[in-house]
Amino acid sequence: MTQESEQEQRRRISEMEKDVSGIDNLQSSYDETVIKLSNAEIQIEDLKLQLDDALAAEDMLVRLTERNLMLGEVRRLLST
Repeated sequence: MTQESEQEQRRRISEMEKDVSGIDNLQSSYDETVIKLSNAEIQIEDLKLQLDDALAAEDMLVRLTERNLMLGEVRRLLST
């Protein structure tokens, strides 16, 4: 091997090592992003359940308010 060829090989090896390091960093970043996405999906599902519960409670409140008003009117009519 000539000295130029050996230097070229070393340069290529150095570039490849940098590429591998970059790929490792990308893989690590990807793995972190996948975990964050999974956590976000879990939070979204939890928030959907909370929203369903809140809507059900609101519906119950409306029905109870209407019933209370109706019973108040019945009581007013019976007391006259």
